[in-house]
Amino acid sequence: MHLIHNDEMVFFYKICYIYDGIMIGGIFVAIRPEGTPNPNAVKFTSDTVIFEGNDSVSVMPGDTSEHEVLNELMKLEGVDNVFGYQNFITVNKQFDVEWDHLLNKIIEVIESYGY
Repeated sequence: MHLIHNDEMVFFYKICYIYDGIMIGGIFVAIRPEGTPNPNAVKFTSDTVIFEGNDSVSVMPGDTSEHEVLNELMKLEGVDNVFGYQNFITVNKQFDVEWDHLLNKIIEVIESYGY
């Protein structure tokens, strides 16, 4: 489930309770999806460090990474490429895929690695 609030996508992975358009309770996850200027890209920010150091990591179609979380994301149908740096991963989807079909799967993969 996701809501648009102040032009920002807010995603609740667990159940939340909404009354008259206002969230009154729920369970939040540590991964926060954020829109980007590119409508085909969403940035997933974690409360913890995913990638140590100051180097960024990107995986394009046909590539693999030493970071298994990025390889698993690339296996998802509809994902075009991924980029990671410190506490976030940006996922670019293919043009003909809707985010509604990908958001749950992406968060499940990232959370399965403990982020």
